[in-house]
Order: sequence, then structure tokens, then C-alpha cells
Amino acid sequence: MGFLAFIRYKKVEKQIDEDTYKPSIVLDLLLVIALIAIAVFLIVYIMHSI
Repeated sequence: MGFLAFIRYKKVEKQIDEDTYKPSIVLDLLLVIALIAIAVFLIVYIMHSI
């Protein structure tokens, strides 16, 4: 994962230097889905432990 992050970093760095950077919608969407999944899991976990 660290290697993939480094590759992504270098790609974004190049885009910023060339003034062609556009944020990744897919990456943002995956992050939101992961956060929602974690929140739902924690809510269910807390409800069952009460």
C-alpha cells in the first residue's frame, strides 16, 4: 500500500507542477463509503453491547 501511495503521490505532484491537477472523484467516493461502513459497524456494535 505504501508503494501505491508513493506512485499516486508522484503522479499528483507532476500534475500540480504542470497545473493540470484534478481531484479523484472515485478516491473521494471510496473514502466516504469506507467511513460510512465503519460508522454503521460501530453503531451496531455499540447497540448490541448495551
